[in-house]
Amino acid sequence: MLQRSTKSKLWVAAIAMVATASVAYAVPLPVGGTLFPAPSDPGPIPGTVVDSVSSPFVTPTFTGTIVTTVISGDLSNPFGGLTFIYQVANDIGSVHPISRATMNGFTGWLTDVSYQVPTTGVAPALINRPTADFVGFTYFDAPLGSGLITPGATSAVMVIRTNAPAYRGNFVSVIDGFVATVPSFSPIPEPATMALLGLAGILAARRRK
Repeated sequence: MLQRSTKSKLWVAAIAMVATASVAYAVPLPVGGTLFPAPSDPGPIPGTVVDSVSSPFVTPTFTGTIVTTVISGDLSNPFGGLTFIYQVANDIGSVHPISRATMNGFTGWLTDVSYQVPTTGVAPALINRPTADFVGFTYFDAPLGSGLITPGATSAVMVIRTNAPAYRGNFVSVIDGFVATVPSFSPIPEPATMALLGLAGILAARRRK
């Protein structure tokens, strides 16, 4: 028979393995990829909040606010770069629900995506990256999803982990019939993209001469 201390160690190891397995981080989203159902995890493991912005939006059928936060030192980030989190609130006075939120500015960078649990709002049904630049979170009614972001509701915290070392101002769009685009944050363009943008600017300047 195993000694009691040995048994205890084995139980502790088994419990640790189960606990680790129940926390699923690192769900990479390549360009052109779609994750359905959308993956969830406990969110960023505390790092440092380096910036945050709350941006109101207005359309003829819905109004609200989206909060963007940039985190460095997130221990759950498999790439070791910055983590970007977003949360959308649809005002109680809105007429329409919100069905999608898209974030741009990710060209050249790896992305790992999820929504945070336990949720404090509506969970996305799927997350996709249709182009190198955009990551989108889409909401569906049952049975495909847990619902749209209805008037008075808030989305779950949307998480995008990257290997980007720095960030800049950019935009987020919320969509349902109408589109509202508001200030946000995203990674800075990686060096190759910056070079291409510089070349495009030079060529455009030459054409104007």
